[in-house]
Amino acid sequence: FAHVTAADLVSVVLVVVALAPLSTAAGYRWLDRDRRLQSGLLVPIALSLLAATVSVLEADDLLVGLSGYVRVVQLVLCVPLAVYVAIRRKADLRLLLGAFIVLAVGESALGTAQSLTATGAGYGSAAIRGVGTFGAYEILAMGSVATTGLVVALAVALCTHGRQRSWALAATVVCAAGVVSSLSRGFWLASIVGGLVTLVAAGRRRLASGLVVGVAVGVTVVATGVVTPTGTLGDRLDSVTQVVSQPDQS
Repeated sequence: FAHVTAADLVSVVLVVVALAPLSTAAGYRWLDRDRRLQSGLLVPIALSLLAATVSVLEADDLLVGLSGYVRVVQLVLCVPLAVYVAIRRKADLRLLLGAFIVLAVGESALGTAQSLTATGAGYGSAAIRGVGTFGAYEILAMGSVATTGLVVALAVALCTHGRQRSWALAATVVCAAGVVSSLSRGFWLASIVGGLVTLVAAGRRRLASGLVVGVAVGVTVVATGVVTPTGTLGDRLDSVTQVVSQPDQS
């Protein structure tokens, strides 16, 4: 129980509150009518759990593997499914996406400021890795939030119009800067793949908007790289191509 945090306890409450009503007769009838749970959106969850199960079975230490498996089940299955089931109306979806984008923008802005002012986590001889409010011991947390926020904001920008689109585009740019400042190659690649998948899913009609977002994000990345200590981003980009011959054991 040493690794149980307040967020874990809150997630348990969320799962219970969201899923408990489904155990009633009315909840079962609603669940039977809800076609969302019969869609392909559940396939990624199933594949993730399958991959996690294989990893546990192949682990050298089964107990350690099981503890990690519990975390995967929490993050990949229980919490996403509870949130998914809790969304009943468009207003619920707007509230959820809006709250997450605000969180991602805030963390990204802080992480970018930390990178630019050398007040973040250590990287080499300088404290230029953006970590947001998560601290130097959680160097991947801010990047995860920024990456997910970038994809969510991009999706909102492609599906809305007027002022909402403008705000979503601005949020996408800020989150892109946060991803860059995290100095995480994994999140860089995840952002690219997530953005491309989102553009493909949006269809041809949204292609022009997607190109505008791409240009804005590209300018942001270049601008962030210019003000970052010389060679930092270039070294990280070069190292991406080296992981095949020289894998990162961490």
